[in-house]
Amino acid sequence: VGAYERKGLQTAIEALALMRTHARLRAVGAGPRRRFERLAERLGVADRVALEPPRPDIAAVFAEADAFVFPTRYDPFGMVVAEALACGVPVVTSAAAGAADLIVPGEHGAVIPDAWDARAFAAALDAVLADRERMAATAPSAVRDLSWDAIAQRTIDVYRAATLRD
Repeated sequence: VGAYERKGLQTAIEALALMRTHARLRAVGAGPRRRFERLAERLGVADRVALEPPRPDIAAVFAEADAFVFPTRYDPFGMVVAEALACGVPVVTSAAAGAADLIVPGEHGAVIPDAWDARAFAAALDAVLADRERMAATAPSAVRDLSWDAIAQRTIDVYRAATLRD
């Protein structure tokens, strides 16, 4: 989900080609598509890759997903990671996603140190899909404390603490 280039679509397609599990990749985003279509063709997975334009009902996409792969090159937080977890979708993401801190590896998905490491993403996706039911059940717990009310209260607490120090 997001800008194809920055969100790591190349790595996701390469990982799909390396996976032991027969899977499909559904990418919802924006950007030039032809380069990624050619990559999928060259790797023999074009029939298992769907590139779709952005859409407002991303929760409906997550409802159909068994896992969410997000090999982002850079993302300060990545709301889509939190949204996937909230929808009960295990996440495999790069350490470059700020929201990677939400994931307990083996519980909610996996965090891969190198956003370009397709082999590591493939292995992690195979593992997540093999244990998908358990991880899907635990995924929402990763974001339980991220309600807007909880975030607002934490922000107020930070301001109060800063004010008390002055």
